[in-house]
Amino acid sequence: MLKKLTVLMLLFLVAATLLTGCKSNPGYVGVVGDFELDEEPGWTNPEFNMADVRAIGDVWQLDLTALAPISWSDNDRFSINPAEEVAEVSVNPNGGYDFTFTKYNQRIIFILNSSQRHVLRGASSVNVQIDGNATPHTNNFRYHIGWSELGANWNASNSPPDGPFSSILESRINIFGNQEEREDKIVNFMIQSRGGEIGQPFTPVTVTIRSITFRVERD
Repeated sequence: MLKKLTVLMLLFLVAATLLTGCKSNPGYVGVVGDFELDEEPGWTNPEFNMADVRAIGDVWQLDLTALAPISWSDNDRFSINPAEEVAEVSVNPNGGYDFTFTKYNQRIIFILNSSQRHVLRGASSVNVQIDGNATPHTNNFRYHIGWSELGANWNASNSPPDGPFSSILESRINIFGNQEEREDKIVNFMIQSRGGEIGQPFTPVTVTIRSITFRVERD
C-alpha cells in the first residue's frame, strides 16, 4: 500500500511540474480565436502567452525603442553586400524620438513583438496612425509591414503612395499572403525614405515620431 501511495505521489509531482512548465514557458502552443500560437525564433521576442495576446486587443501603440540596428542594402542578410545604416535615432526633448535620414531608401525598422505579430496574422488590414512630423517636409516616405531581412518578396502588406511624411500620417494598409507567408513575413513595421537610389544626393531630414498606433481590422 505504501509503495502504491509513493508511486501515485511521484506521478502527481511529475504531472504538476510539467503543467507548471507549460504555463510558465512564454512560447508554449495555444489557440486564440482562429489562429494558432506557436513558438517563435530566438532572435525575436518570444515572451508572450495567450493572456498577452488577448490583452493587447486590436488597438495598440508600437514600442518606438524596439529597433533593428542595421538594414541590408538589398534586403538579404545572407548576401555579401554591406549593411546600410538605418536612420539615426535620438530622444526629442519635447517628447518622442527623432530619426535622421541621410540617404534614399534608408529605413526605420520597428520590431513587432510576438503578441502583435500573432494578432496581425489574423487581420485583413491595419489602420496606421502616426503622431509625428518631418523637417524639412519635402522628402518622400512610405511604410509597410514585412521582414527586413528576407531577400525577395519580403512585404506582408501594401504601403501608402510615396509622399511627404505629412501625407502618410494616417493610412489603411492591407495585409496579404497565406498563413505560412504571414508567419514568415510579419516581423517588422518599416518607414522608408523614397525618391532616389542609395548614393544619390540627398537632403538630410529629421522625422519626429511621438507615437504609432495600430488599429487592426478583420474580415
